[in-house]
Amino acid sequence: MLAVNFLCVYQHGTLVTRFVDIMKVYNNQQLKYRELCRERIQRQLQISKQLVEIVLHLRCCVVNCLAIVWFILYLKACILCFLPFANFSLLFLVLI
Repeated sequence: MLAVNFLCVYQHGTLVTRFVDIMKVYNNQQLKYRELCRERIQRQLQISKQLVEIVLHLRCCVVNCLAIVWFILYLKACILCFLPFANFSLLFLVLI
């Protein structure tokens, strides 16, 4: 009976030690996976931040271009409205 008890205690200790070792390996793998995910997310955020900056820059360029186009159209409309009443010397000054 004493030998059986000794074997049970020994097996329990061995199983607990192996379980702890396996859980350490599992924990290390989980930490590696978590770190890889963190790096991947950081790369994706950097790329998306760059894309947002590009889109905002392009949006500003488009807005500026539209403002220039509207200003040119406004000038043309003003010139066409005042053309019958203006002499050519004033028209030349407006175009410059």
